[in-house]
Amino acid sequence: MEPNFIKGDLVICSLLSTTYYDRQLKIGGVYVFVTKNAILLKRFDSWPLRHQLLLKSDNTAYQDIIFKREDLQEIWKVEARLTEDLDLKFHNQEITNLKKIMEIMNKSEA
Repeated sequence: MEPNFIKGDLVICSLLSTTYYDRQLKIGGVYVFVTKNAILLKRFDSWPLRHQLLLKSDNTAYQDIIFKREDLQEIWKVEARLTEDLDLKFHNQEITNLKKIMEIMNKSEA
């Protein structure tokens, strides 16, 4: 997703409800799409057909992707990003704590 997201960036996301994708996905919004075979950071473009999503990359070297709704396992809305310009070695404990909190939250939702 360069130039807006670069290798090493961390994204902070919120999980979307699988029941209401059509109401939650905003055209132009950036999301993490999780399938059985891949995890993709892409921009949502449209619903070309009722059960298909068209995804775009900010990097023009990559082609558009069309997914069938049933192929998606999860969609996460990107709320913020931490750029690699930050010296993350000084924040390792905070990152570890955030990961633990995310694990606890994921277990409580299951």
